[in-house]
Amino acid sequence: MQPAQVKNRAPAAIQITAEQLLREARERQIEEEVSTAQRSALLKQQQINDPEELAMFQATKRKQFEEKLRHTLHNVSNYLNYAAWEASQLEFR
Repeated sequence: MQPAQVKNRAPAAIQITAEQLLREARERQIEEEVSTAQRSALLKQQQINDPEELAMFQATKRKQFEEKLRHTLHNVSNYLNYAAWEASQLEFR
């Protein structure tokens, strides 16, 4: 395999250092973590007004847990989190 040929060897008008690349990558990572935390906070603050909404919320939450379990079968903490959430729903039959 031949190395790629560089056509334009002129320096770029704006030079970016490795430090800038790392800083930007870290900033994006922090933004992503914050947006994930905000989404989970919104879910915790969700108000449920009738049994129909409760059933929809529970079905969505169960689907999310089961999707996690399907992807990470060997992670016991996912099973424990799912069991704790189910117990908190107080739907014992």
